[in-house]
Amino acid sequence: MNRIAALAGVGLVLALAACGPKVSTNSQGDVTVSNNGTTITAGKRPPANLPSWLKVYPGATVTTGAVLGQGGMLGFDTTDSPDKIVAFYNDIAKANGIAVNTDAATESSRAVDYRAPAPSKLNFVLTVASEGGKNHVAILYGPQS
Repeated sequence: MNRIAALAGVGLVLALAACGPKVSTNSQGDVTVSNNGTTITAGKRPPANLPSWLKVYPGATVTTGAVLGQGGMLGFDTTDSPDKIVAFYNDIAKANGIAVNTDAATESSRAVDYRAPAPSKLNFVLTVASEGGKNHVAILYGPQS
């Protein structure tokens, strides 16, 4: 799933780049692309606008971080079980008044959609894909629309 999310992010950056945007790289290796009022910043660390309550999973290796307007994406790998990862984020959601809207699983993946009751909160979607003894996790977050 992280590969899919990373490819989607790269595709979005390339699509913006094809339209003549401003592209810059900072000293930490993050790439920022700006075009027609849209700015995307991506790197291999947590996004700068990651809410303080939406924590990086303990012991995980961050693979992707992207700021996408008022929201963003966090990708990481861990060897912990999908159930343990989901339980961690269920606890975070509950502590912040955010409910599980949908929880769907297949043999090798799981997706949980979290919805806040108030417009002031961010919603987020957690996906976990198991591959080769690792779990690739992507969290997409953003304001209610």
